[in-house]
Amino acid sequence: MRSLRRGQGFTLIESLVALLLVTMAMLLAHRMALQLPGTVKRLQAGNAAMRAIESSLETLRAGNLPLMDDVLMPPVAYPDGNSAEGLILVMDVEPAPTIGLYEITIEARYMVGQQTLRRRVQTMVWRPLGS
Repeated sequence: MRSLRRGQGFTLIESLVALLLVTMAMLLAHRMALQLPGTVKRLQAGNAAMRAIESSLETLRAGNLPLMDDVLMPPVAYPDGNSAEGLILVMDVEPAPTIGLYEITIEARYMVGQQTLRRRVQTMVWRPLGS
């Protein structure tokens, strides 16, 4: 007796399993594509927050900002057009044990959609006495 399977192609079960796997892969790809714009917005807002922190630290190191706890005004926009919605910079200054050395913490608080996000940078700044 000859086998009925030989030369007949795929069975109905094999075809359904293959169709199920392709459908699941397409659903996962669709879900990832829908999440992409939110991820891009979150990354751009985080980059804008870090640029604002870096800019504030450079201004502080140049001696153009006083060494005191303060809420800083970030730049309104950047040349590339990216900015973080509701961006607020909070600077915390603590004197270090070494005279003239200060521990600086700058925290950026910003919104992406309905979510409040934060970025924080801690560093040390040297200011000689009398300046």
